Amino acid sequence: MRKERQVAQEPEPGEHSIMSELMPDWRPARRQVLWTIRIVLVLVVVLSILTLVGWPFDVTLWNWLELLIIPVVLAIGGFLFTRSENRATRAAAERRGLDDTLQAYLDGMSQLLTDKDQPLHRAQPGDNLSTVARARTLTVLDRCTR
Repeated sequence: MRKERQVAQEPEPGEHSIMSELMPDWRPARRQVLWTIRIVLVLVVVLSILTLVGWPFDVTLWNWLELLIIPVVLAIGGFLFTRSENRATRAAAERRGLDDTLQAYLDGMSQLLTDKDQPLHRAQPGDNLSTVARARTLTVLDRCTR
């Protein structure tokens, strides 16, 4: 017998789910699935061990969960906060780098324009000075548009 692949049904024109709006083409990567499985297995093992340890003392799984829920929430919150701070710091560093690149470009071009011996405005297309100016311009444009 041949197995047929089931095709995901498209929602009706009036139907929209929040997940399809937020992430229309998202599929978990194999690495994400494996990490999720690992985390679930570790949680099951840890909670099983805690239940077995607490059994003689009449400590239930629910008691352990009540005890551990606040540290887990704080750890997750700290992780998410740190991650967002790192992203913000990285974005600020990228902006600063772009600003520095643009400032260096403007300084170099103004020096070429105001040079008394070979000013850029007198350069002809194809000579050394216009080639240098073009190379600087294209380099800065490439860096700024990434």
